[in-house]
Amino acid sequence: MLGTVGAIAAGFALLMRFPGLEALPTFVPIYAKLWTPSFVLLACGVSCALLGLLYHLVEIRGKKSLVSPLAMLGMNSLAVYFLTELVDIVLGSSGTRRIAYHHLLAYLPPSAASLLIALMMLAFGFLIAAVLYRRKILIKL
Repeated sequence: MLGTVGAIAAGFALLMRFPGLEALPTFVPIYAKLWTPSFVLLACGVSCALLGLLYHLVEIRGKKSLVSPLAMLGMNSLAVYFLTELVDIVLGSSGTRRIAYHHLLAYLPPSAASLLIALMMLAFGFLIAAVLYRRKILIKL
């Protein structure tokens, strides 16, 4: 495991040494919608760590059942993305999302309410993926 994780960590360390990164400001806020350099580096670091962990679990230890939900999601990822975005647009334009958010605010702080709504959309995406997977429907471009 240390060889795989070490190689991934070394790749990330090399990424940090690319020319031009020294010119970054000392502090850039991490904000996904702006794609700041610090967000990109954070996302890269988290992705490298997850890649190493999943490689170890699936390829070395043979725990393929742990990633079967991800396989279901990956087989129809474009369909899941399209349908969840469509549902989000419909809920947003009808005002249902705003109403649900304000009802959740009565019980939860704003960050927890946003997280709960995001997790519900994620669960909806996994539900779509599971239905398509069980019916052996594979949507390709």
